[in-house]
Amino acid sequence: MVQDALLVALIGMAAFFLLIPASIWLLKGVLGGAESESVEEVDTNGRSEPPRQGSSA
Repeated sequence: MVQDALLVALIGMAAFFLLIPASIWLLKGVLGGAESESVEEVDTNGRSEPPRQGSSA
């Protein structure tokens, strides 16, 4: 009985501590993907903006 309770507790804690890094990794993937897209857009806009037009004029 005690061994069964300990086994269930250990399995529960292991699953809990494995879910935390997995969820953080997934959130970083979702948020990182959105941030990298916005950064790419900003870089593209920055490259096509006035500095090149001013230097060529």
